[in-house]
Amino acid sequence: MKIYTAVITVLLAFAFLACSAPATKETGEKTDPAKTEKKEAPDTKPAEETKASGMSSPKETITKFVAGIQKKDGAMIKSCLSKASVEQFEKDLKASGSENDKKSIEELLVETFEDEDLQKAPEMKNEKIDGDEATLDVKDDETEKWDSIPFVKEDGAWKIAFDKIKI
Repeated sequence: MKIYTAVITVLLAFAFLACSAPATKETGEKTDPAKTEKKEAPDTKPAEETKASGMSSPKETITKFVAGIQKKDGAMIKSCLSKASVEQFEKDLKASGSENDKKSIEELLVETFEDEDLQKAPEMKNEKIDGDEATLDVKDDETEKWDSIPFVKEDGAWKIAFDKIKI
């Protein structure tokens, strides 16, 4: 299975978990400003470190994402996802009320992608960057179709924005 199948797998997991969760009232709380300030305060090292870790373009992010899947490295997979995608994944898992809430997000990401048979990064083309958003066309070798994957730039690094994909 290729990257598009992996993307669809995550989206379906989001949809399934969201449908099985009871309705809750949105509080509007997204992040703790104190925590955000602490993360941004020390110079620009986090952005530089992220760029150095191979996510200075959407193509590099896909390559790192595939490497994380191959290595079964949940932290690496998570580092390739946008904050909103990770938050949505965590929220849906907690709302599902299953055994998954006892596992770390990294463990769950590894489980989500463990059936993916990615021996190498998929063929990529048409990287389009517009400010802090981008798209990259990725070829699904099984269907021979090109699928557009959305990205957002966070802390100087390009992240896959599963939350922006529409099925």
